[in-house]
Amino acid sequence: MSNCEEVVKNYTDTRGNFLGYTVEILCDGREQCTSWMLLPGENLWNDGVRGFLYLVAMLWIFIGIAKASDIFMMSIETITAKKRTISQWDAEQEKVVRREVLIWNETVANLTLMALGSSAPEILIAFIEALTKLPVNLTQVAQFQAEGNLGVFTIMGSASYNLLMISAICIVAPNLPETKKVSQFTVFLLTSGWSIWAYIWMLLVVKIISPGRVEIWEAFVTLAFFPLMAITAYCQDNHWWIHKCKGKVDAEDVPADGESHHVTAPNIRVLNHHDHPGALMHGRAKELAVLENEQHQKAIRRSDQNLQNVEEGTVEFRNAAVRTMADSKNGRPKTPAKESRLQSIVDQTRLATHGNPVNEEDLSGKFTFGAPSYSVLESAGHLEIDIYFHRKKPSHSKMKIPNGTPVSNGTTETSLTDDSKITGVVAVQWETREGSAKLNRDFKFSSGKLVFQNDEYVKTISVPIVNDFEFEPDTDFYIILKNPEGDAGLGDPSVTRVTIIDDDEPGVFSFSKHQYYAEEGRCVLTVQRSKGCDGTVTLQYKTIDGSAKGGDTVESADYVSVTADLEFKNSESSKTISIECADPKKSKNFIVTLSNPSAGAKIGHVPAAFVNLHTTDDGLDDRLGDLIAEESEPVTWGSQFVDALTVSPDEDDGEDAELHWYDYVMHFVSLPWKLFCAIIPPVHYAGGAIAFVWSIVWLGVMSLFVEQLASLLGCVIGLRTAASGVSIVALGTSVPDTFASRTAAKQDEYADAAIGNITGSNSVNVFLGLGLPWVLLTIYYKARFDMDYPIDSENLTQAVVLFVIVGTVCIIILLIRRFTIGGELGGTKISAWITAACLMLLWVSFILIVILIVYEIIVWDII
Repeated sequence: MSNCEEVVKNYTDTRGNFLGYTVEILCDGREQCTSWMLLPGENLWNDGVRGFLYLVAMLWIFIGIAKASDIFMMSIETITAKKRTISQWDAEQEKVVRREVLIWNETVANLTLMALGSSAPEILIAFIEALTKLPVNLTQVAQFQAEGNLGVFTIMGSASYNLLMISAICIVAPNLPETKKVSQFTVFLLTSGWSIWAYIWMLLVVKIISPGRVEIWEAFVTLAFFPLMAITAYCQDNHWWIHKCKGKVDAEDVPADGESHHVTAPNIRVLNHHDHPGALMHGRAKELAVLENEQHQKAIRRSDQNLQNVEEGTVEFRNAAVRTMADSKNGRPKTPAKESRLQSIVDQTRLATHGNPVNEEDLSGKFTFGAPSYSVLESAGHLEIDIYFHRKKPSHSKMKIPNGTPVSNGTTETSLTDDSKITGVVAVQWETREGSAKLNRDFKFSSGKLVFQNDEYVKTISVPIVNDFEFEPDTDFYIILKNPEGDAGLGDPSVTRVTIIDDDEPGVFSFSKHQYYAEEGRCVLTVQRSKGCDGTVTLQYKTIDGSAKGGDTVESADYVSVTADLEFKNSESSKTISIECADPKKSKNFIVTLSNPSAGAKIGHVPAAFVNLHTTDDGLDDRLGDLIAEESEPVTWGSQFVDALTVSPDEDDGEDAELHWYDYVMHFVSLPWKLFCAIIPPVHYAGGAIAFVWSIVWLGVMSLFVEQLASLLGCVIGLRTAASGVSIVALGTSVPDTFASRTAAKQDEYADAAIGNITGSNSVNVFLGLGLPWVLLTIYYKARFDMDYPIDSENLTQAVVLFVIVGTVCIIILLIRRFTIGGELGGTKISAWITAACLMLLWVSFILIVILIVYEIIVWDII
């Protein structure tokens, strides 16, 4: 007993009356387990029993954390779904239009609130640990430093699980050999870089800049990286970096929506003609040469940018109710010509022709168009344009163009007198030329010769416009003047550009209703076309598994999986889709989605339909159909308690399946947490703000218990705090995200929801999960002890270096898969499973090596 120590603990009631005492004998240097959670005499229990109870209690609390995190995420979805109404000038309609836009940018929301939602347990554990370990003297400073850091290693363990294990599971989740890629790839690359930099920065702080301690400025810089990451991701999402790197884009080349579109250089060619002594056009017109060169240079700049706008869809996986959205963002093209841009072109033409801008006093005796540019609706059928012969030097420029839609004014309304007017008969030839508009497809070739008698100074020409009922971008063609005869020449403008504005309406496509039922082995869905029926439009429809599993035949599956195109010809307003289905013994369901409409068409408000394979119109199918339509009745506070007390089957089935014994077990195990979380007001109250704050409080309370239980578990079984944090605690806080990511990998069209947000979440873990505690601790230590916050850097340094290595390897593997097989997820079964096995092996190796580092079995002098 010489190596043993007796620890006596007295117990009193709230009034200070003595109740009793316990005597704990600690031998061989063992320390006493302390916690405000301990019951009287609990330290005298068997260590094995205590360890088992602590582990079971932690796992049970993880169920509550998963439930509270789900409410937290739903409140965030409600907050980020808020919209505001803005007024914008619509150049095409020539009026101010009002439309609703999301208040939150999607990328910023994902990297802030959404990432915070998925990382909240880890962040709160780190912050609460910092609060509970604020020392009151220097003895406690040394004690807390020796105990290790649960929060840091929990964050690192969670990051490794998210990046390696969740990625591995998601790679094999799609219906192989189907591949899925991250749609917002540049944002993914940016957040991947931030996620690696987060741990490199941690290494710099604890080992290089200020070894073994954290200074106040380092803590604030760590926290500041969080908004900086969101800002850079927002900039990348709006292509700011691409614009800066690829070259400055002319202001007139950027449409109002801020996007840059690839434009083909118009095919402008002028045939040689007979020269005339007084003509400005000899061989090839200088005006057309300038226009062609200017357009060609702009096309080269735009093709270098090659900015491709990807289709954005929103897919929400909540409680395994799949709501698929495939919303095309293809809108009508903006009017391509702007007055400032055309005026610049005209000025360039004048400079090329005369060396400096043409003065209207020089137009005497010359033929010109009324304006350098016109526009006409495709449905107008023809365009009339005036051609002028200037018989006198005008003193004022007040001409009004009676025909067409000139973009700028520039000719002269003259009053002629016999003394000053140029007499004689003159003539000029005119001719149309192709630009992006093509002969016989967009306009009819027209040419002619205009003869001006002695008293004539204006004549009108007409050009037929082809109305094809097919949606297409606005196109241009040109009309030139040539071969003036008599005492006449060509002035400026002698070339005019005509923009044909497409006014066809390809329509909006939606399912006729939100859910359908299979009958007699077949389900027939109706797709309706509204708000226009012009032209031929194709769109894609695709089946997605729910509780029903698709396949090649109904003998081997619940229904025949289909991915095909649906074509609507001109004036067709509805089409049907027929899907062969099996006759199941119980109700099952799947999803059919619409996407990728052509010819500028749009997807409407019902882009996905829910198909029930059982003809019974049961309540759950209706409920899931309403979830897809987002038209379910608002949940009341009282109904939350009713739902909490109701035993229901696994919601992944999406059906009223038969209850099994494990459904009852899980219900009663999680019942206290269901009732506990039902206290939180419904997420639609106050726009989600109340549920947001309340769920954070609940998560904080549960994280406090997890932090204490992890410390007690390590104390009784000899598991160091860092080892339990990187393994048990990290696993418990990350497993719930695994199921959501796997569902997203199976159901979503892209890989963003499955793995695209992992890197952002890992960055938020460090910048907030370490930034907030470090800010608190550095300020406290400086104020109370006039010292920097001390931290054990040896084990942490080795673990961080190891994570940077495995994290970089994982990202490289995902990039290789993207560029070799066409997507980060899926591929052939062999390649998918080999990749998944490699990532899983990396995670297991990382955890084992970190634990060995914590126990100082492996000691690397890395830095």
